[in-house]
Amino acid sequence: GDAHYNLNLGREWNLTTGYRYTYNDFNIYEKGERTYGISFNHHFGEVGFTKSWKNVRLKLGGIYQLYNYGSLLYRFEDSSPTDITKESYLKFGTQYAVNTLDDIYFPTKGAEFDMEYYYAIPLNGNKAFHTAGIHWNAAFSFNSRFTLMPRIEGRYLTTENTVAEMNTLGGQERGKYFSQQIPFYGINHFEMSHRSLVVAGIEARQRIGGKHYVSGVFNIAATSDDWMHFFKNSFNDNDLLGYHIFGGAVKYDLRTFIGPIGITICFSDR
Repeated sequence: GDAHYNLNLGREWNLTTGYRYTYNDFNIYEKGERTYGISFNHHFGEVGFTKSWKNVRLKLGGIYQLYNYGSLLYRFEDSSPTDITKESYLKFGTQYAVNTLDDIYFPTKGAEFDMEYYYAIPLNGNKAFHTAGIHWNAAFSFNSRFTLMPRIEGRYLTTENTVAEMNTLGGQERGKYFSQQIPFYGINHFEMSHRSLVVAGIEARQRIGGKHYVSGVFNIAATSDDWMHFFKNSFNDNDLLGYHIFGGAVKYDLRTFIGPIGITICFSDR
């Protein structure tokens, strides 16, 4: 369920309000093995101010989030529920986004950049914490058919006492289960990472005929709890300190009147 009300304040400023309710039921994986099952109700409310001009959007405001897990957050090894049954937050911050891509699905030029910062106040008495994220991707065409698309994105948070705000990784769709989920070709499910997470990748795409596209993708993810020793801990042999993942994919897509239809084969060393 999703409801929004926007009031035009003039000079391209809007007062934005909204409420969204979702129910989710999915598994979390670690190295391809199921480790947690989660089933929860999510309530999301927001009030803020948005300014949009040309290809730029600026947003300032506050968010209320409630994740109600009940007793359905459990480990598969022993099927015992954890002691986390509910998480609720007040978050205050800003988002800034620029998008000059010339196509939603198959861009040939332009770039997309966004960053966000939030100060989160848990309503269960835990200590407040910060979250910050950044994302950039672009398209560079060398002729009318061949395009290179690099991307880099990352997120950092200053607490470990959360499930709902933890850095997450996997899949091809940004924000599928949690808003902070970062796509990664090679992890088809969903994994939680450490407090610092960086993903970089590049896709080479060739158009064949008018509607057929073949792509090769390579990406790498690095994660660690210690930002000051991020790369040292990400490229070591102890997953408790941090780890890195190499992955990639081969893709075929067909442009149709209902959007792209495609097949993706992924692989990773995870």
